[in-house]
Amino acid sequence: MADRITIPVEKIKNIEGRPWKVPEVDEDGEIVWENKEEEKPQMKEADSFDILRQVAFSIPQKVHAANDSHRGQQLFNQIARAKERDDGKIILAQDVYEWLHRLLNRNIPIPELEKKMGLEARAYKLHLWGLSAWTIEQQLTNIDQRAKPEDADLTDPPDPKTPTEEAAAQQAAPRQAPPADEM
Repeated sequence: MADRITIPVEKIKNIEGRPWKVPEVDEDGEIVWENKEEEKPQMKEADSFDILRQVAFSIPQKVHAANDSHRGQQLFNQIARAKERDDGKIILAQDVYEWLHRLLNRNIPIPELEKKMGLEARAYKLHLWGLSAWTIEQQLTNIDQRAKPEDADLTDPPDPKTPTEEAAAQQAAPRQAPPADEM
């Protein structure tokens, strides 16, 4: 049997520690409307089930990979089993858990015009949750693997146009002529 990862079922919090809200859905997966004429859904505090469901059913076509339908179905089945057990745990197969986190970190491609304007592709998790992405992703992680906010690497990634210290040192080093036998 493959390794299993346990994610606790808990209320999801945003970056401010407030409850993350999602539209209420009925047993058939249909949105429950507070006011249908104004297209205002009834909102509820999200739990781990709601967030995983959102991830699986909202994959943008631009980032869809060949095995997403298969892994999405496995995720949905494992969520359904966890709801039936009602023991406060979602148990995911290791490969589904790894797929989930790779999916969340996939960049959504942007049009060429936006690239020319200096905009960069954003990860799927940022598309879903904005600034709360890191906080929510941590809540979808095995408790033993969760990072503490103070341990998070919040620095900007290095600019690919800026040479690293090693590359700068190599450029600054005097060039030596190749040995005579190679000429």
